[in-house]
Amino acid sequence: GALSFEFGYEEECVGAPGGRRIPPTAGPASAPVGFKPLRSRAPPMAPCAGIVDIDAMDARGAEDASRTEVEVWQLDCACLRDATPRFDSALSGPERARLQDMRNARARLQFSAGRWLVRRALASRLGRAESEIELAIGAHGRPSLATGEVDFNLSHAGSFVVVAVSKARVGIDIEVTGRAMHWRSVARRFFAAGETAAIEGCAEDEQRAAFFRVWVRKEAFVKALGTGVATGFDRFEVSAGVRPALVGACIDGVDAREWTLLAFEPGPGHTGAVAVRAPQAELRTLRTSWTSDIGGP
Repeated sequence: GALSFEFGYEEECVGAPGGRRIPPTAGPASAPVGFKPLRSRAPPMAPCAGIVDIDAMDARGAEDASRTEVEVWQLDCACLRDATPRFDSALSGPERARLQDMRNARARLQFSAGRWLVRRALASRLGRAESEIELAIGAHGRPSLATGEVDFNLSHAGSFVVVAVSKARVGIDIEVTGRAMHWRSVARRFFAAGETAAIEGCAEDEQRAAFFRVWVRKEAFVKALGTGVATGFDRFEVSAGVRPALVGACIDGVDAREWTLLAFEPGPGHTGAVAVRAPQAELRTLRTSWTSDIGGP
């Protein structure tokens, strides 16, 4: 989703890359359409098929010492039915106050589900109870684990909520690829020149997919940096092809060789990316469900 520089930089905001706002369109020839969240066009999993047993953590095997592992925890809210009360019970006092101010039922569910999933992922990674997970907020509003043992980041789009957890600095972003928007105008306005050229150099029927690959990779990288709107989207370049990569960056203290970008698909009609500060990294995706992990019927 669009950056708002709050909890994991994912809130109910309408914006362009890096938190810049785009005026809504009045017609095909006007400015780019605002990035309002749309319902996922993908059908819900039936019923959350292919769920990984996330409690069987001992069976995952030893982590390759030469590669940094990133756990991506994934929750499909279309499977949740009436799980909101269960999620709400895990919120902190300030989080509950924020929830009370939300009027949109979908936004409330994503907010509370995201907080619950963060605590669930961190508790599993660290071998602790969810109630023992204490979060802190940084200078730019980026959350972190108070003890600093691992890093995490949150994203949501369509019906999915995802959380990335790693021992290295990490950012994650997902998007619904079927949303209605003037993506060519957005690319020309906010992307680096090389990225726009790479997108336009793709076959006509591949350009939209290339745009969204660039979008999520740039969002994930900025979220990993944690510097908010200070990081201009035109100050670094990512690949537009199927293979994700940080091509280069003109940002103080950033060496592109120290970063790895990874791609994943949370579900049909969605695309996602992870940015991790490690020369080599690999993804491990864990899906959690209403029935197996939240205590539903």
